[in-house]
Amino acid sequence: MKHIKIVLTLLVVVVVFTSLVFIVESFTTPLIDERLTREANEAKFEVLPTLSEAFDLTHEVLNITGDYDLGNSTILNIYYEEGFGYIYEAQFQGYQSKIRYMIGISEDGEITGLKVLEQGDTPGLGAEIANPDNWEQFAGMSTNAALNGNIDGLSGATVTTTGWKNSLSKVVDFHLNTVLGFVYADVTNRVNVTGV
Repeated sequence: MKHIKIVLTLLVVVVVFTSLVFIVESFTTPLIDERLTREANEAKFEVLPTLSEAFDLTHEVLNITGDYDLGNSTILNIYYEEGFGYIYEAQFQGYQSKIRYMIGISEDGEITGLKVLEQGDTPGLGAEIANPDNWEQFAGMSTNAALNGNIDGLSGATVTTTGWKNSLSKVVDFHLNTVLGFVYADVTNRVNVTGV
């Protein structure tokens, strides 16, 4: 009889605390999602500073939906505003966590900014990727320099730096060869046809 009381007591405790966790989670999840969405929307204006306030924050370029697995990197979203440029939201595997970031590319092919949105790497090493001082190098960088991995890495964080360079290179390659590959260039004004 004593064993049954212990089992019932444990059952009640588990049910009560599971219910409490469910209730708390149901209140906090929408708040966390709202905060992450707000931060991601603010980041769009940081990585592509020329955007106007009228930019549609949900507009995806070429109606492309879904994730693009580029090996060690994944493109989560692509946004486009005609006359301003492209915003890529991508992630890659760092040393301890997935690192999610945004990068802006102008229509002239220049990187306009980069911002890390989420990371959980080693404090003092890979976590330094979230330091805004590391992003300053990207403003004005050509896509060719980024494609070749010509970025300053993180001291002591070889795995995260390698993942960062590879991811950036894959995103830029995707931009140049896939997204821009869909754009039709009118070259008729360069053709000179003379009479025979």
